[in-house]
Amino acid sequence: MPLFSYHARPVCLVALIASSPLALLPTVVHAQSTVASASAAYTNALSQQQVQSLLDAAIRSDSALRRRAGELMNQSNAVAQSVYTETLGLITAEQSAMLEDMLTQRLRETADSTSVRTSKSTLGWIAGGALVVGVAAAAGGGGGGGGGDDGAGAPAPGDGVEDPVDGDPGAGSLPILNPPATGPVVEQPVTGDPGTAPDPGPLPGGDDSAKSLVLSNEHVNTNGYDLTFGHVAHDRGYTGQGQRIAIIDSGINTSHIELQGQTAGHYNVLTGSTTEADAQDTGGHGTHVAGTLVARRNDFGVVGYAHGAQLLNVRFTDASDNITATDQQLANGFAWARAGGATWFNNSWGIDATVAEFGRGAVETNFPTLQAEWQAGAEDGRIYVWATGNEGRDQPLVFAALPQLYPELQYNWVAVTSVDSDTGTLSSFANACGAAAEWCVAAPGTNIVSSYIGANNTFAIASGTSMATPAVTGGLAVIRQAFPTLAPEQVVQRLLVTANKDGIYANQSLYGQGLMDLERATRPVGPLAVVSDSGQTLSVDDAALVLGGAFGYANPLANLQVMATDSLDAGFAVNLGAQVSNRRFRYDTRAAWQRLGRIWKSQSEGSGTMSWTVSTGNGSTSQVMHFDQGAGRSLSFGQVDDLDMLYARPSWAGYSQLHTSMASALWLQSPGEQTMGIRQRLPLGGFSLDLISTANAFRQGVAVGLNMPAMGSYASTIELGYIRSDDGLFDSHGRGAFALDDVSQTLYAGVRGEAQRGALTLGHSAYVGQSQADADGLFSDLGKVTTSSWTFAGRYALDRATLGLVLQQPLRVESAETRVNVATGYAGNLFDMQALTLDLTPDGRQLNLEAFWQRPLWQDSTVKLSWLGIREPGHQAQAEAMQVVMAQWQQRF
Repeated sequence: MPLFSYHARPVCLVALIASSPLALLPTVVHAQSTVASASAAYTNALSQQQVQSLLDAAIRSDSALRRRAGELMNQSNAVAQSVYTETLGLITAEQSAMLEDMLTQRLRETADSTSVRTSKSTLGWIAGGALVVGVAAAAGGGGGGGGGDDGAGAPAPGDGVEDPVDGDPGAGSLPILNPPATGPVVEQPVTGDPGTAPDPGPLPGGDDSAKSLVLSNEHVNTNGYDLTFGHVAHDRGYTGQGQRIAIIDSGINTSHIELQGQTAGHYNVLTGSTTEADAQDTGGHGTHVAGTLVARRNDFGVVGYAHGAQLLNVRFTDASDNITATDQQLANGFAWARAGGATWFNNSWGIDATVAEFGRGAVETNFPTLQAEWQAGAEDGRIYVWATGNEGRDQPLVFAALPQLYPELQYNWVAVTSVDSDTGTLSSFANACGAAAEWCVAAPGTNIVSSYIGANNTFAIASGTSMATPAVTGGLAVIRQAFPTLAPEQVVQRLLVTANKDGIYANQSLYGQGLMDLERATRPVGPLAVVSDSGQTLSVDDAALVLGGAFGYANPLANLQVMATDSLDAGFAVNLGAQVSNRRFRYDTRAAWQRLGRIWKSQSEGSGTMSWTVSTGNGSTSQVMHFDQGAGRSLSFGQVDDLDMLYARPSWAGYSQLHTSMASALWLQSPGEQTMGIRQRLPLGGFSLDLISTANAFRQGVAVGLNMPAMGSYASTIELGYIRSDDGLFDSHGRGAFALDDVSQTLYAGVRGEAQRGALTLGHSAYVGQSQADADGLFSDLGKVTTSSWTFAGRYALDRATLGLVLQQPLRVESAETRVNVATGYAGNLFDMQALTLDLTPDGRQLNLEAFWQRPLWQDSTVKLSWLGIREPGHQAQAEAMQVVMAQWQQRF
């Protein structure tokens, strides 16, 4: 029969403290008894007298403790590679931290001067009990396939660290036993909060600085997190919450301080018992593995990769810690955990044979029921994680490589090899990934500190692929919590795709798919696309939206969180507002200078009149020909930058620095834009009708104006028009998820009028428009955009000067509600699709108030002054008011 073994190396006990908070006695008595108890099994670098002197100094003051610790550290016989500071009531947490800092600095100085090896696994950390300074050597260990050895202790201070001694794993054979009388107990899975989607963090190809987050003491103590970056995933809020992990092992010491409350159920495969007492650990291997999986985040000791997950504890060892379960009993254990809701199965054990030595026929002869259970589990979306073994071979053991024999299992199988926690290279004892490279990954497995049996605050240092495997199993649970919409097989794919394949990790025969990297696994892989119910792929990475000034200068999508997926279908919460480019409102003083400096001229000859304007500074010219066709008919055409020019009378340009055309503000969007325009006036009874057509490279339009009968000196026009623009909706542009068509269409209506009585001229205009633009992205249902603009102006001619006043609201979006269907989070295991209504209207209303004065100095010379006050510039309610003052002197030659 095949022999089972654990895949762990000899264990070094870190501390064995028998005290508890309820048993605390006065400091001196308790410290002596505790130190004596510890010294009975372990050798301390400091004497009990020296330890007591530290405790006495701690009672006096922090400074006394610092001085005494410094004195001891300066004594050559007291410079140790490790100091374990247990602070349960004997010294304060601040004092403990101070001692750790002193020791860390001392060890760093020692390493720099003497090259003493100071690995992370031997630096100070907090446990519980008394103050113990020194190195604890391991006592005799149990069997159970390498769960311990017979007295191999930790290296003494200053000794070189050697690889653990290979030994007989001590695994028992497989006697044929009857299956349990009762079947597996079925429990309902825990329904935990799946959490929110991760923030993308650094995007692919970007800065990986997130990996540099400082490790907490618990992460440092555990060892290996600086290679896997699991601490970054934890910092992002992913702990494996809501996940269930089956641990098939020697049981769990569930009363350990790191494991209390971390187990959801128990099963003893030999007896079929589901009581907690019958699944307790007697060998230590299972408790150590459990700590790497789920050790609590409690600012104490170590921390598990999936400390928010729950374990289903399946014990398969007998009272002698041998694995003697039958094929049927093992299958029952797996089936019980599967029925209890476990998705992830941690297997830090196996049989001592490779696929070449133990083929498909042997599997089906020795493990037919177990193999059938694995097949059923794979079809049910369960994932089995296996240690490759500790024989130093170039191939993994058979269970880790099982998809070689059963290819249909590949997507539900993960093999795990070990790398050295300090160097990151393949551990000397570890079996390489070999032919299992496609589903194999590496993780730290040397000098891993975790919970242990004995007292409930005991920890141990162990090495082996057994220690690397729970890091990967926990990592899978973390990824699944971050991306609950992914199927378990997709989670495995993500783990393998994001593993570090750089440098030495490109060698697949050794490292398979590389070194596990949970920072990469919890950020986007490839481009992000918005999750939409339209079926379109809406890119987020190249998404951009620039809204025109009519929409205001605030960000209407600020803090809009939606779900996006990466190339592996993982969901991320994305702030869409971050993709909107806010235009900063800037008053265009150059264009205003040109408007104020405009000169209007006309010349008549026969029935025709030529009108033109020249703008200061750029020499641009508008020229219009007017023809009186008699009987109330007239024709005007030419190149204009102000539609008022088509009406054969001076416009307000040249008086004001504002764009004060009485024509629709929807006609021309850019100052100085040149347009070919035609106006035909036709008599219509007591009225007259204007037919207007305009065109330029960006927009074309037609309009009809009904001129009302004059009332004294007042003439007014009611106008309806249509404009087609090719440069975006009010100069708005978008791409990717915000893709907007450059073509927009606008219908508008308005009224304008002008009155002149003596030296006083008054003008007004008010327009509303309704526009629509097509979109290919989220704004495919952009809806109607309603706009408004209005102007009131007046000027008074004095003897030689002109005074004027203008009050104006520039073009503003009054209504723009667009509906988008997007995922805003997770609901259960699906994206939560919601229809959102986005209001794109600005929160403010810009008002311009201008006063101007002009006076000719002499022939062809004019001086102009203008003061402009702007309230809520850019239609931003919170924007501070602006003032613009201009003065011009013109001399025409």
